[in-house]
Amino acid sequence: MHWPAEDGTPLEDYWGTLLRLKEEGKVRAVGLSNHDVAQLERAERLGPRGHAAAAILGDPRGTSRAAELPWCAAHRTGVVVYSRCSRAS
Repeated sequence: MHWPAEDGTPLEDYWGTLLRLKEEGKVRAVGLSNHDVAQLERAERLGPRGHAAAAILGDPRGTSRAAELPWCAAHRTGVVVYSRCSRAS
C-alpha cells in the first residue's frame, strides 16, 4: 500500500486484505509505504514480521520518515528508500 488510505478505510482492512492475498499465494510479498510508526505497529499486530516499509525522507508531501528507520531496524523490517535521504537547500 503506497500511502495510508485517504478515504477513511482502516489500515486493518487494507492490510488484512493484503496479508490474506499473500497467505492464499496470490501475491509473493506485501508491504506498506509512507506509514508512520503508529501505523506500522498496528500492521504488525495483524500479521507476521518482515513486511517491507518503504521510506521517503524529505518527500514531496513534506513529511519526514526518519522515525520509521529505527523502528524498522528494531523490528527486522526491510526498508526501501526511493527518494534521496536529504535535499540540498
